Amino acid sequence: MEISADVTSPNAETIKRFNLLDRKCRAQHGKDFSSTLCTVCAALDLDTLLAPAKKQSAGRMRDDIQLGSLSQLQDCSSHCTFCKYVLEQVPSVIGPEAMPPKYVDYKEFEFEPYPPPVDHWTYAECVPELNEIIVMLRSMRGDTEECQDLPMIKLKDYLKDPAATWIDMVIHSGGPGSKTPTAGMAITCTKFVPCSNGLVKQALSGRLIPAEVDYSELKGHLNLCLDKHEECFLRDVDATAVEKYLWLIDIANRRVVLANSSTDYAALSYVWGAARRDYTHFQNIRSEHSESWPDIEMLVDENEVLSTELPQDLPATISDAIEFCSKLGIEYLWVDSICIDQESKKMKDYLIGRMDSIYMRAKITIIAAAGDDANAGLPGVRSGTRKESRRITDLQGVNFTTARPFAKRLIADSTWWKRAWTFQEGWLSPRCFIFTDQEVLYCCTRSTHRESLYSYDPLVRNGLADRLFMTQEIGFPTGIGQVSKTPKFRTLFNNVMTLYHKRQLTFEGDRINAIHGCVTVISERFGISNWYGMPMQWGRGAGALIWRHMKPAKRIHLEFPSYSWASWNAEPFYIDYITQVHDTPDMFEIDLDWDIVKSLGAPAVLFKGEVAKLYIKPDQSNEWRLDEQKHPKQPSWLSTECYLDDDLSVQERDSISSGPSEFLGLAKGYSAVGGQNVVIALMIERKETHVVRRSIICVTDFAWMRAVREDEELVLL
Repeated sequence: MEISADVTSPNAETIKRFNLLDRKCRAQHGKDFSSTLCTVCAALDLDTLLAPAKKQSAGRMRDDIQLGSLSQLQDCSSHCTFCKYVLEQVPSVIGPEAMPPKYVDYKEFEFEPYPPPVDHWTYAECVPELNEIIVMLRSMRGDTEECQDLPMIKLKDYLKDPAATWIDMVIHSGGPGSKTPTAGMAITCTKFVPCSNGLVKQALSGRLIPAEVDYSELKGHLNLCLDKHEECFLRDVDATAVEKYLWLIDIANRRVVLANSSTDYAALSYVWGAARRDYTHFQNIRSEHSESWPDIEMLVDENEVLSTELPQDLPATISDAIEFCSKLGIEYLWVDSICIDQESKKMKDYLIGRMDSIYMRAKITIIAAAGDDANAGLPGVRSGTRKESRRITDLQGVNFTTARPFAKRLIADSTWWKRAWTFQEGWLSPRCFIFTDQEVLYCCTRSTHRESLYSYDPLVRNGLADRLFMTQEIGFPTGIGQVSKTPKFRTLFNNVMTLYHKRQLTFEGDRINAIHGCVTVISERFGISNWYGMPMQWGRGAGALIWRHMKPAKRIHLEFPSYSWASWNAEPFYIDYITQVHDTPDMFEIDLDWDIVKSLGAPAVLFKGEVAKLYIKPDQSNEWRLDEQKHPKQPSWLSTECYLDDDLSVQERDSISSGPSEFLGLAKGYSAVGGQNVVIALMIERKETHVVRRSIICVTDFAWMRAVREDEELVLL
């Protein structure tokens, strides 16, 4: 930030608002000054500032210490190393035009969004002057909510072994003393992290990043998890191991070998991007075993393992992953572009249906969250691929550095985070090494470790994924650990689909395949099957269709049937009104020799059940509800809205409003919430030979029984 040198004396009213310390060193400006700190920084009570929180104050915000205005710090920066260090952290732009920080993937509830992080701007109406901007320091626990996604230690564990105390740097302007007293601004610029010295490595204290990764430390995190973290083995999740087509890269011999399901291996999760993927290493085996490919036996004979040479021109990310496994002592690596014959549809279909097994059974998943494609590499594996941009400064004999960005932001800003296929790869993995542009993170279902911080006691639960689950975010890698902790499959499915639908797909035909592993695990956890990406509630086919949208949606992916969430441009939300099911219609998969059926990603469905004629009308928020003048009034606890396309033509809107519309009853049952019977019904639109889904609604059984109804057989596409 460039600070003007001709700033006048501080505004008296602004200064009056704050308890600014007297800078007696002002007279020394321009003269020899023996100390490296100004009188204010030298007089800071650092012991109090860095003291660990006590039980009585652990959750409270401590008092601010005002260093002075930006103009005062500028005056002292010529001879005070800490004032200079503080000024380096001030944003280059201050004022209304400043861009607010991005908040990523905070789950939106039905009525209001989850509150954003506390690190935020409150805008002024004009650019404040430098003497109106006050710099403050504030003590905080290194694992508190203000850190958002740092491992949060339970209070009893913290009091037993306190984590490092961090210092927030906050700049503030506005209020009664400014030119715009009704609007001001405040921002947390950075967090100063004390660096542990010598053999004393306090938990969550800072450190600089080495030029290359420390393999011994990373291996220690992995081995401790394998030895001590029983929950990371996912023993309560029933996932079938891959029994065939398990080709792995043999690290030592640099060959692709056919292995068995008991072989230990690492898996790579990365973005292909522009990197090549047309490898030909399977061609020789394919031609030699043309009659039995890919259903060849595990061994050619009793002594020879079937294998082929590893391609030579590998992109940097795959080459680095091989090198990383070699130095970590892992013998085998699974990489999709190398270990799946891209020319074999049979092999691809088999393995796509078992991605849950591949990633859940991996000893470790290497996540490449740096760069835009497979040519980016893994920073820190090869010399010269990363460097430390931060530095250390001394304040009264204590070394400080600045905190790295939040772990969630490091990952969420990456291309890897934005891709749809990588979502389930990270979510299904119980243990991950996550390579970002700035550092490597180790994350398992129990604990999280960062290169930029000294770790907490590895036996204390401080898992980042577990922490984010408390804020309804389960998209972080190792989200699989939350499966056994969640009592309802709808909670898991709804949150997974909310985050998944924010990801990008290159081929829309992959919409179900790219999330199939997550849906399979969720279904198996609750003892139900899934049908084309939809868990089957109550073990019945109709239960798979009990999902709705939370906002107007449009059917744009016509390669899927209308009853599948994959056909629509918004995430599905499973309805949980019914706790005891009394009745569902008969539902059968049928084979029809229609061109339209052949083009869909799921079969046609024959329904035998009741169709009722219901009147609905829109309200001011574009939600369509039962017309209370023509149907008994619905109770307040029952959500009666349904969502239609937000671009309905005037004619379509008038036609639906004048009604009635036809609804196919999907389920009748008892709602413990309202204490009465309800019906979940599918709004349909008739075509020449079949019907398609329009929306879904929940009504009382009383309203359903009073409507005009007929028993019908319908083909649903």
